[in-house]
Amino acid sequence: MRYLPQDGRSLLVHRWIEHGLVAEEIEEARDRVAEVSRTITQHLSETREVVGIKRGVSQLHDFGVILAYEVARYLAQRGDGLIRNDQHQWLAIEKGAFVPVWQG
Repeated sequence: MRYLPQDGRSLLVHRWIEHGLVAEEIEEARDRVAEVSRTITQHLSETREVVGIKRGVSQLHDFGVILAYEVARYLAQRGDGLIRNDQHQWLAIEKGAFVPVWQG
């Protein structure tokens, strides 16, 4: 996803739908929360798709971070998803707003 002039870095959006790759991503996330958050663990057990949004360091201080969060919000709303942000906080979307589920 490009939002800068041609020489600017793009936001990279990855989508995993193949069972083995989704399972690998879920296992990595589950290892971090299994002992403390039943809500997230339950949600992960029902997950069928994982989306990752990758930014460059320069995009942490410009429109890139806003765009990444808005893409994540849109996708989470569409798929009843959870978001894990850069601070390892898990967020749900309720009535269009980010709602913390767990901080790890």
